[in-house]
Amino acid sequence: MGDSDNLVVGQKVLAIGNPFGFGGTLTTGILSSMDRSIQTEEQRLEGMLQTDAAINPGNSGGPLLDSHGNVIAINTAIYGQQGNIGLGFAMPVNRAKAMLDEFTKNGHISRPTLGIRALPVSGDLAELLSLPTSGGLLIQQVERGSAAEEAGLRGPTKNAIVGNYRIGIGGDFITAIEGEPVEGNDTLQKVMNRKRGGDPLVLTVFRNGKKEQLKVKLGSAPAQL
Repeated sequence: MGDSDNLVVGQKVLAIGNPFGFGGTLTTGILSSMDRSIQTEEQRLEGMLQTDAAINPGNSGGPLLDSHGNVIAINTAIYGQQGNIGLGFAMPVNRAKAMLDEFTKNGHISRPTLGIRALPVSGDLAELLSLPTSGGLLIQQVERGSAAEEAGLRGPTKNAIVGNYRIGIGGDFITAIEGEPVEGNDTLQKVMNRKRGGDPLVLTVFRNGKKEQLKVKLGSAPAQL
């Protein structure tokens, strides 16, 4: 079993499965992207790894490996109905480990929920918005009744037009999660993959010109398998 928290887009990956009943088939490709969200007929899958390694019906549940043979993800879905078109998706193995641990302990599986929608902002854009240029996640929405709302996280108070985009501003700017600086949109997902419903989550937010820490008690929802 490998570690899915330190993957790099472009690295070689290998998929093993039984596509169309052809047992023990091995295909190769690269890691195309991370933290993808896709909508299937039954549910929405979030925080998925994307690969161009050929994945077809029959691959689901098989491992996605790195070049050293470590399992980094579980092949889960493809884009489209007919077969491989170079868009396959896999669940990061660290999330699968957490699910297995929870099932072993409690007999059921849930996923932690925070309840925000956020936009990664850094550099010149952050400076333009009077935010720390080191970067972070600018909250665009706080869901009603969510763990984020209960913890007092704040959404935008007004909108700004930047280029051709409308951005909500005035809300909390998350600069660190569990003490780990935010380096991209996947930082939050990596931390959430190690959490369970009811666990505490410590966020460092930039609010009213200064940084402060907020402790959130995560909510839970049925896991998306």
